Amino acid sequence: MEINQAHLDIARDSKYVRKQKIKLITLDSISNYISNKGDNIMLKIDTQGYELNILQGGVHASILPNIMLIYIELSIIQLYKKQELWLYMINYLKERGFEIWDINKGIYDLDNHQLYQWMNYFIILIYQMLRISK
Repeated sequence: MEINQAHLDIARDSKYVRKQKIKLITLDSISNYISNKGDNIMLKIDTQGYELNILQGGVHASILPNIMLIYIELSIIQLYKKQELWLYMINYLKERGFEIWDINKGIYDLDNHQLYQWMNYFIILIYQMLRISK
């Protein structure tokens, strides 16, 4: 996704280099190749503002019920154009049975020390975790 000025202001060594076309694949399209029924999966998403699109690409996949932990970057301010912010993402994951488990240190504005982005661990609700231990 295209970088907003706020990102360039706080990560001063960041810069836009070029645009590149890539082939996108979805979690749905690869779920049969990367997981088996009953597997417990950790999903790490660090995609520069494209996190929601990644999650939406797994809506119909058999992989979603197997994801027990999601490690995802969330932003307080929009660092990338068309990026969904933290509250929307938290609610999106909560609606799918995930809760925040841990929050890691993030990116701060170097001048005023405001937090702009952080990494989160989301874990599936405990009642769903119990089903795998049986």
